[in-house]
Amino acid sequence: LVKPFHALSLKGAIDVLLNKPILEKGTKERPSLFIRDYLNSKDRVYWDDILYLHSDRNDCFVHTKEKKYVIKRSLLKMSEMLDGRFYRVHASYLINLDFVIRIEGDSIIIHDLKIPIGRAYKKALLERFSLK
Repeated sequence: LVKPFHALSLKGAIDVLLNKPILEKGTKERPSLFIRDYLNSKDRVYWDDILYLHSDRNDCFVHTKEKKYVIKRSLLKMSEMLDGRFYRVHASYLINLDFVIRIEGDSIIIHDLKIPIGRAYKKALLERFSLK
């Protein structure tokens, strides 16, 4: 940070540090990240609990089975941070491949949710599942 700094810049820098992947010691190294909720508390969200991520400009919405979180970060930055089980299927969607139930035409079903598959991503996705 460069002085003088703005309050939002400070908050963003703190969020970047808090949202770095954390590996728990003693367990089977289960990666997670802390996400601030609307009450300004921080929840630990494990990567294997994330169903999909959806972006809207610079906001990234992280969807789990129980809750929806918002992070001020682009989908590209989130995809670089997460591991190989997360796959880009659309310009606005990143999915957890562990939760894919079915592929229907131009959409993919995850936990009873229909997510669109972008034309630019469809061929690579089908190859990933060996469905070409």
